[in-house]
Amino acid sequence: MKQTPYQTPINKTSIPGVIVKKWKQELLTHNKKMPSDIRSLGDSQRLKWLINNEHGSVHDLWEAFTTDRDLLPRYLMNPKKQALSYLLGFHLPNIARFQMVFERLSERYMWRDFWKSIKSTPTFIDFGCGSGAMSISWLSAIYRAGYKGPTHLSLFDHQAALLDMARRNIDALPFQTTIRSGKVDLTKAISSVDKNLNKIEGVTNISLGYIWNEISNNHRAQHKLIELLGKLESKETILWLFEPANQNQSRKAMELRDQLISMGYELAYPCSHSAQCPMLERSRDWCYSEGHWQRPIEIELLDKRLKLDRSKLRTTAMILMSPKVKAKLADLKRNSDQIIVGKPLKEVKSNLPKKLRARVKEKKKFDYLLCGPKGISKITPNHPEKSCMSRGEVLDFE
Repeated sequence: MKQTPYQTPINKTSIPGVIVKKWKQELLTHNKKMPSDIRSLGDSQRLKWLINNEHGSVHDLWEAFTTDRDLLPRYLMNPKKQALSYLLGFHLPNIARFQMVFERLSERYMWRDFWKSIKSTPTFIDFGCGSGAMSISWLSAIYRAGYKGPTHLSLFDHQAALLDMARRNIDALPFQTTIRSGKVDLTKAISSVDKNLNKIEGVTNISLGYIWNEISNNHRAQHKLIELLGKLESKETILWLFEPANQNQSRKAMELRDQLISMGYELAYPCSHSAQCPMLERSRDWCYSEGHWQRPIEIELLDKRLKLDRSKLRTTAMILMSPKVKAKLADLKRNSDQIIVGKPLKEVKSNLPKKLRARVKEKKKFDYLLCGPKGISKITPNHPEKSCMSRGEVLDFE
């Protein structure tokens, strides 16, 4: 019996318990402001106190990161304060976003076999590493995929508080990795990697996690980054690009995607093709992914205080690979070449009297907006009330 898209079950991303445990331990080290009677309580009560006292700074940091970083409140310019807010509000969701994308790559390709087959030591270069979320996600994902050898990490951030936190978060986890770190701005970090390109062997992973929008007005840094990525195109390289899922920043990432394709890179995610992005043709369109995750209790509590529902995460994620990586994935099979990129609502005529329409919650109908090698198309699910497929997923009729 064939299934229609709405019958596909919801997949929830689950973060490994050892990572969540370390996150809690790191949060509890920030206890200087805790009253003495709170310090004597158990871990769960102290975490609850921390969430109740710090949720406002998480909200302010969220606003700055998703709109304009120049609007960062003065009190959050304190490196230690910003590090705590980032750890509390963004660390685990960003790990879940990365893991969701990695899992989807595993569904589309023989991605796990690729990592199992790697013999030389892979490198992950984390520009603007923050709390180390991207590096932790990558390490966890490749070892769970079956890679068994050592790894190299290069961590760069201009804030010592975040850099130190990232090292602590990674050192405490059971990964075979050597870490090189540098407290430098992005331009100097790029130059440092450029000077040492001849020392890098094996698969090189470049983390572009939420930095393209950060340097949107820094043309020198943008130029140096593009120049570095151009040199890496001839090597075994994977680019991990993540940005907030809002219109302005997503479209900038989509434009970068097209520029990287013109340099020789190919798309691994979300697109099923490496043609120019058809969603850039209309200024109102932008591409992002979404997916459910299993939130720890502490994140649920934080979301409640923030008046947000982050049970479904959103991110603009673009994963690109160089021709040498693509060659190793040449025989992999896809389920489909149609990717869900939107769910536009359909106008439905109501049979109810006008006075009753506002009181009665009617079922909304929508189309799946699909992106494929031939451009944008639409399909209407037969039972939209049962539909649970998300943006970034392959439309699957199996």
